[in-house]
Amino acid sequence: MPFWDSNKSGVPDTQSGEETVRKFCSNCGVELEEDSQFCPNCGTAVEEDENSSVKSVWLESVDPMKKISVVKTIYDIRGLGLAEAKELVDNVPSLIKDNLSDKEVNEIISMINSAGGNAVCK
Repeated sequence: MPFWDSNKSGVPDTQSGEETVRKFCSNCGVELEEDSQFCPNCGTAVEEDENSSVKSVWLESVDPMKKISVVKTIYDIRGLGLAEAKELVDNVPSLIKDNLSDKEVNEIISMINSAGGNAVCK
């Protein structure tokens, strides 16, 4: 988990009407200045934006002997019907899920790979 979280929905700037991104320390929850490298409250280092970017998981290939297991895994991950999950598995490469954190990406890739698929992060 990154050392800070962004308020992706933003908070309207009262002067310009534009959305601003607020950063918070993941250790103590204190709001951070935009250019902070360390939390002023607890001293935790703040990671750069590029380390906390959102990512996507793609299904690249499937072991034919484990196709049913991969379909069930995609069904669970996406909450789709079995027919829709089967269509994703049949038409690789296919986007499984996007806008994920690093932790979510690792969990989903692990689930798909253990079921017999080959999932990658893009």
